[in-house]
Amino acid sequence: MIRLLRNRFEKLFGEGSRFLIVGVIGVFLTWISYNVIYLMMPLSPRATLSWAANFLPSVAIVHHLHRRFTFRISGEGYLSELFRSYFGYAGVAALTTVIHHQLTEFQGVNHQLSWFISTSCSVIVNFIILKTFVFNSRTKGGTSIDM
Repeated sequence: MIRLLRNRFEKLFGEGSRFLIVGVIGVFLTWISYNVIYLMMPLSPRATLSWAANFLPSVAIVHHLHRRFTFRISGEGYLSELFRSYFGYAGVAALTTVIHHQLTEFQGVNHQLSWFISTSCSVIVNFIILKTFVFNSRTKGGTSIDM
């Protein structure tokens, strides 16, 4: 029964929907880590530095969630994939840091709203990076998890 429901869910939603669902969970977790860093940040500009500092834990959190639940990968290669995630996300992080800084420091946008806007700007690019660069070899005949 569970396998039948899972197969129907897969046919109905597929990988793109898993990416969105897992992404929402990941965004919530990285929002929490951003806020913890923001509360502890003694330097200015507080929102921008918190955004940049949150890059390290955010990539690790989201990488693990997408590896396990979106692309269903287990086994070897975790560290090399994590390294590729950091490398792939670095450009996106630089761009969204500039966006976040502009919104909070020059436009007067609340840092929470700016966080949401900056994160939203990166969603499609992040999926492409994960699919083509980070998990590409593993999702085409690699070791995957049968849930």
